[in-house]
Parts: sequence; structure tokens; C-alpha cells
Amino acid sequence: MEAQPQLTQLLFSSDNQLLLTAGDQFDRNIKLWKVKTGECFLTLDFSGIVGSVCFTPNNKYLVATTIDYGTFTYKNNSRLIVWDLKTGECKGQIQCDTIFLL
Repeated sequence: MEAQPQLTQLLFSSDNQLLLTAGDQFDRNIKLWKVKTGECFLTLDFSGIVGSVCFTPNNKYLVATTIDYGTFTYKNNSRLIVWDLKTGECKGQIQCDTIFLL
């Protein structure tokens, strides 16, 4: 039986206008939805497994961490990434030896 992707994260923005969903190791995308319309307006292709996610207090940016299970540890290739939610642009990332929990 083939494994089916599952959601691992659900998060509302502080103003309850946006909903974030993130998939497991089989669906490594972060999707942002407009709560009022149900429209998915942004999909962020996430090269690693989504660890933790949070919106900034002004809901302009998204901060997420990756987990690299390649060696079955929480080490190597873990990253903290910041995205602009208006443009979907990656504003920066930090490579780290261990994951960050937000």
C-alpha cells in the first residue's frame, strides 16, 4: 500500500484571515488559504520536511523550519526560512546544525 500525504500543521494568522497548512514527508508544501473564500493563494515549495511554522505578529511574513531526516537525526541541513506572504519571496534562510522549534 502506498503512503498517503497527510497534514502535519494547521495554523491561523493572528487576525484569522489566513490559514496555513503543511504536509508531511510525502507532501513537502506549505499552503496559505484565505479563510473567507477558501482560496489557496500561495504554495511554498519546501525542499525539506516542515518542522515548525509561525506568522510574524503583523502577518506579513512566515517563518518555518526544516527537519532533515536523511540520517534519522535532527542534524544536518536543518534551516530556518523567512518568506514574504504578499510576494511568496524567500527573504532569507539560515543553515543550522539542529532544528529550531518556534
